[in-house]
Amino acid sequence: MDIEARVKKVITSCIAVDVDSINGQTHLVEDLYADSLDLIDIVFGLSEEFDISCNENDLPDMTTFADICRVVKKSLESRV
Repeated sequence: MDIEARVKKVITSCIAVDVDSINGQTHLVEDLYADSLDLIDIVFGLSEEFDISCNENDLPDMTTFADICRVVKKSLESRV
């Protein structure tokens, strides 16, 4: 499973949305109506799914699905 699919899996496990409603420009708050607790759940879900260090300080950089994928990829690259 690629990074994008895994990120979608994390998002849909935290927010009751259809996976097909998520694309690169999907905004977590404006389009998916995520609240602050949903965002924290997503951050912790990403940390577990990818075994990366991700915390609430990363939230300002994670407003869209594409942003989240970019943060995850950067975190994975910095592990190597």
